[in-house]
Amino acid sequence: QGVQGLQGPIGIPGDFAGQGVQGIQGWPGVQGFVGSQGAQGLQGPQGVQGLQGLQGTQGLALVWRGPYNPSTIYIKNDAVYYNGSSFIVVSNNAIQNEAPELPGTAITNVLYWNRLVQGTQGVQGQAGPLGPSGSQGIGGYGPQGIQGIIGPIGYRGGVPYQWATSINAADPGTGRVRFNSENLLEVTEVYVDIVDYTNINQESWIESWNQSTGRRKGNLIFQAAESIGGAIAIFHVLSTEDQGDWYKVSVEYVSGTWHGGVIDLNDIISMQFVPAGIQGVQGIQGLIGKSLSWTGAYSATSTYQLNDSVSYNGSTYVAIRAVPQGEAPQLAGGILNGVYWSSASSQGVQGLQGVQGPQGVQGTQGPQGTQGTQGVQGNRG
Repeated sequence: QGVQGLQGPIGIPGDFAGQGVQGIQGWPGVQGFVGSQGAQGLQGPQGVQGLQGLQGTQGLALVWRGPYNPSTIYIKNDAVYYNGSSFIVVSNNAIQNEAPELPGTAITNVLYWNRLVQGTQGVQGQAGPLGPSGSQGIGGYGPQGIQGIIGPIGYRGGVPYQWATSINAADPGTGRVRFNSENLLEVTEVYVDIVDYTNINQESWIESWNQSTGRRKGNLIFQAAESIGGAIAIFHVLSTEDQGDWYKVSVEYVSGTWHGGVIDLNDIISMQFVPAGIQGVQGIQGLIGKSLSWTGAYSATSTYQLNDSVSYNGSTYVAIRAVPQGEAPQLAGGILNGVYWSSASSQGVQGLQGVQGPQGVQGTQGPQGTQGTQGVQGNRG
């Protein structure tokens, strides 16, 4: 096929001679360029409303009870606020005094509660206006988390100091304490720095040891800071002397076991001071007691006056009024004669029989007796 020629000029329209026979379909033309996007058309009419969906399952109906109160009785699905979190009761039985967290921990008490939401404590804002009552919400809760690992053992309570083994009467060094003897029984002075192991100034605390007016100001207790240690030493504090950056404390040993604990150089020591109570005022002098007059063994032929005392059947009695003759301290059967006498002391229980003494030394031989008379001569055989 040859090259297509140039298009000729448009001819004069002729008369319509009727529809001609359809020609053979030509070759497909080259694809044209993509045109620019047209303007957005007008919004169509709203479609027909769809069918209503299936009804969802019923959620948990929470009953918000506010902050947890151990004296309040809670039932299943009651929800409370406790330690920065909200919790829901999951027990089928009513509960009381069962906190949402186990005592002393942040672990959920899952036997009775589940945690809903846990948040961090924010800064308290200003109180806002009272809003309208909201609709009842639908809550849920997730599975209980894995329990955390146990933390390391902490130090004992008290003020921490570092132990110095030297016994010199001098500044023990920053954050240190020491005794004036390695033998607890011989310790009479304690040397303590005014700054403790954590670099906190304890001068006012040490000064307070002198407040008691008694000779013994209180008890100073030393222990190994690690709770697994067994070392302990207890002293009475008698006085404190300010030495500038440290104090000399005069003490009196009470009890303890130190190096058997064991305490070594640079170990951390926990110090505690228990002050003695303030000495009370002297009490009012008591009344003068009655003066008894000891008259010895009771005699039925004697009369007795008030406060006369006698012995009778192994016991002591005091006359409580004038006693006529024949009024013995005891009536028949050993009963106290309470009209005239008061019992001062009763006869004690008889002691055990003593051990038999050793056999005595044999006496000297007696003198020979006189010769007896000669017997009668017998019959002759």
